[in-house]
Amino acid sequence: AEGKITEEERNGLAEKYKEDMRRMNEEISRGESVIALDELESMQEDLLKLFNERFDQLSARIEDLRIRSGF
Repeated sequence: AEGKITEEERNGLAEKYKEDMRRMNEEISRGESVIALDELESMQEDLLKLFNERFDQLSARIEDLRIRSGF
């Protein structure tokens, strides 16, 4: 039976294929998590920057009003 595989060999190959697919899926999930983490950290930095800019604007406005009103 040259060129043919036994049922045992076929089952072994199927198990190896399943394990390879499981491992690849884990690696993809890990990669997606790294990308999501990077995106979230970038969004967090942008939000903090925006908050700090707005806070500085408000602080400057408050200081200006204090000076104008003599407080």
